Amino acid sequence: SAVAVRAKGRRTRIFFGLSSAFMVVSSFLTLTRAVWLACILMAITAAVLLRQTRRAIGGGAVAAVGLFLIVLAGSPSLQSKATDRAREQRPVWDRINSNEAGVRAFRSSPIVGIGVTSFERRTEEFLVQRSDIPLTGLRLGIHNVPLARLAETGLVGFLAWIAALAAAIGLPTLRALRSERDPRIVMVAVMYVGYVAI
Repeated sequence: SAVAVRAKGRRTRIFFGLSSAFMVVSSFLTLTRAVWLACILMAITAAVLLRQTRRAIGGGAVAAVGLFLIVLAGSPSLQSKATDRAREQRPVWDRINSNEAGVRAFRSSPIVGIGVTSFERRTEEFLVQRSDIPLTGLRLGIHNVPLARLAETGLVGFLAWIAALAAAIGLPTLRALRSERDPRIVMVAVMYVGYVAI
């Protein structure tokens, strides 16, 4: 992590290094592809924003792969589950169907949306059978967070949400990065990227 790279003192670096390893393994054990993608994007963000992290990213990637192999080698059942999860198509179908339904929901009420938390109760109104994949996603929420805000709160709520994120995270992060690339600020930016990715 950015803090591990910049930390002073051997014990502190070891602590944050072990914490980073624990988070990598924990993320893998979720068996959720969105979490895996978020971790990759978070690592790339940290490497772009902090030079010291960029230098260590190669070694971190090798260490992460090594941890994955050790975990998989120690648990054949986990290896089978991870393989099945990576190949499973149902979550992909759910996301495709729910995202397309979310677009239809937004188009039905683009200004104020269909109502907060209303989508899951009204999925039947917006789901449409495709010719290439099964119809799944009934009673599920929209996986795409920005699209969910658009569908349920419309442009009014979506713009308010964007403004809140910018005020709370985006603008302070940009100001801090311009003056001094503090690892703590980089961590905030990295977590923001992970939140959006998931």
